[in-house]
Amino acid sequence: MFERYTEPARRAVFFGRYEASQFGAEQLEPEHLLLGIVRVDSQIAGRLKAAGVTGDSIRSRMKPAREKVPESLDLPVSGPLKRAMVLAGEESKRFIMPEHLLVGLVRGESSLAAQILLEAGLTAAKLREFAPAAVIDADEIRNRLTAAISIRGNESLIGSLAAYIARSSEEEIEALIAAIRGAKGLS
Repeated sequence: MFERYTEPARRAVFFGRYEASQFGAEQLEPEHLLLGIVRVDSQIAGRLKAAGVTGDSIRSRMKPAREKVPESLDLPVSGPLKRAMVLAGEESKRFIMPEHLLVGLVRGESSLAAQILLEAGLTAAKLREFAPAAVIDADEIRNRLTAAISIRGNESLIGSLAAYIARSSEEEIEALIAAIRGAKGLS
């Protein structure tokens, strides 16, 4: 289910599960994922904070499900969150980043997370602006990285690097590739 997720998106899901367990929830809900995104991406957290959405403001609108906190973080994903994740996948050709998850949460419309974001004026269109402006096709990034650093067989590393530099400009990507080639003596 998470093979298309970038490392930051996976961490957002992990911390969303943690937040759900702290609330005593029996399943992972969209608002837990929103808390996870705020926790792992300081750039997104800053932009959300400017709109009045913080971890504390989200938590203040949530009600604890029960007193006892479950010991396991292996909570099932709720129906509304599954829908939001599918919608997030529609936002990207290849990699799903935290920005895509935010758009999926708003497009899901029926959750507390969507309500919080929409009340702050953060529509799907506005949240799409959070995504990198000049994202190069993920397959192109993967091919260029593989050619530059010659580490075929280590798709995890290449995927992580590709997701990281997907936020970079064309010039920054070229500089990174040149630096890698220089370090490996491939100039």
